[in-house]
Amino acid sequence: MTRRAPVRLWLLVGLLISVTLGLLQLARQGFFEVGLAQGQALDRSVRVFRDPAGTMDITGAARAQVAGRFLVPSEHDLVFGYTRDVVWTTVLLQNDGTEPVERYLEVGPPRLTDVRVFVEEGDGRFRELRGGLQVPVHQRLIPVRQTVFSLLLPARSSMRVYVRLVSGNAMAVDLRLWDPERFVEATRQVDLLNGLQFGALLLFALYAFVTSVAVRERPYFYFGLTLLSYAVYDITILQYGYQYLWTNSAAWSLRGPGVMLAVAAFSLGQLITGMLDSRTHLPVWDRWLRGFSMLALATVPGLLFGDYPAWVQGLNWLALAQLFLTISATLQAVFNGQRGAALLLGAFLLLWFTSLLRVGQILGLLPRDILAEYSQGWSMVVGGLLMAMTQADRARRLDEDREAVQERAD
Repeated sequence: MTRRAPVRLWLLVGLLISVTLGLLQLARQGFFEVGLAQGQALDRSVRVFRDPAGTMDITGAARAQVAGRFLVPSEHDLVFGYTRDVVWTTVLLQNDGTEPVERYLEVGPPRLTDVRVFVEEGDGRFRELRGGLQVPVHQRLIPVRQTVFSLLLPARSSMRVYVRLVSGNAMAVDLRLWDPERFVEATRQVDLLNGLQFGALLLFALYAFVTSVAVRERPYFYFGLTLLSYAVYDITILQYGYQYLWTNSAAWSLRGPGVMLAVAAFSLGQLITGMLDSRTHLPVWDRWLRGFSMLALATVPGLLFGDYPAWVQGLNWLALAQLFLTISATLQAVFNGQRGAALLLGAFLLLWFTSLLRVGQILGLLPRDILAEYSQGWSMVVGGLLMAMTQADRARRLDEDREAVQERAD
C-alpha cells in the first residue's frame, strides 16, 4: 500500500459521511416517498398530551382536552423515539354523509405495547377498545399484525376519539383512517412485498449454509447467519411472527428485534473478518471488528432479561459504529487491491445508509415514512446478492489455487 493510500482512504470516508448527511436531509424533507397505498393520515388534525407519571385516566384526558392542554405535535409523524411517558392523542372524526360509515383506525407502528382507544358515546361515557402487543392477534376483532380498530361513524355527525399509547420500544405514532376494503387490499400488497423480501433473505441464507457444509468454509456460515438474523429481525419487528408463529409471546415480540440485531452484528463482524482475511491483511482492523462483534453478542442477556429500552438504544449505536468500521476496513482492502472487496463495499455502503435511516426514525430524528419501514430489509436483499457474488468469486479462486497447487505437485 502506498503512502498516499491512507489519505485517499479517509478522504473517501469523509465523502461517505457528507453524502450520507445529505441523503438524510433529503429523507427528513420527505423526498423519498413511494407509491404504496396508504390510509388517510391524521397527523395534521391529531393533538397530543404527554403523561410522564402515567396516572391520567380517560376522564382526566377529556378534561385536559377541553382545557386546551392537548397540543399540536412538533414532529410531522408523531415520532417520539424512546420514551417511558404515556402518550395520549385525540382526534375529531367527522362523517358529512347521509349514511353511517364504517372506518378502520390504524395505530402504528405494530410494536406498540399497550394501545387503548376511547370512543365518546355521550353523557360523559366512553367505550374502551384495547390493542397492541398486550392483545394477541387471534383475540383482536380485526386479526391482523397491525393495531386496527373498527369505528362506526353515524350520519352527519362527529366523533371524538382518544388514543392512549405505551411502548417498551421506540414510539413512532402513525394514526390512519381507512376504508375497510382499501385496508384489506393495501395489507395484501404490503404482505406480498414483505413476503418477497423475507423469501429472498431466507433463500440466500439457505444457500450460504449449504455451501458452508459443502466447502467447509466458515465465512459462508456467518454469511447465512447474518442474513437469517436480519430476516427474523424484520419478521419480528413487523409483528408477522406474533401473528403466525409465537402467537402468545408478547415478550419475545418486544425483545426479539434487539436480540436478532445483536446476533446479526456479531455474525457480520465475523463474516467480514473472514471474507477479507483481516487477520493477515488488516490486523489492526481485525482486532477492532472482532472486538465490536463480541461486544454486540455480549448484549444479548441484557436484551433478553434487562431494561430493554436502555439496552437496545446502546446496541443501535454499537451496530452503527461497527458498520462504519466495516466500511472503513473494506475501503482499505479495496486500496490494497484485494479481490472482491469492491462488491463488499457496495453492499455495506447501502446497508450503512438504510441503517442510518432506520435508527434515525427509531430515535425520533427522522419522520416515519414508507422508505424507512422497508429500505433496510431490501438493502439486505441487495447486499446479500452482492455478498453472494463475492462468496462465489472467493470459492472460485480457492478452487483455482487448489488446482494450481495440485499441478505443481504433479
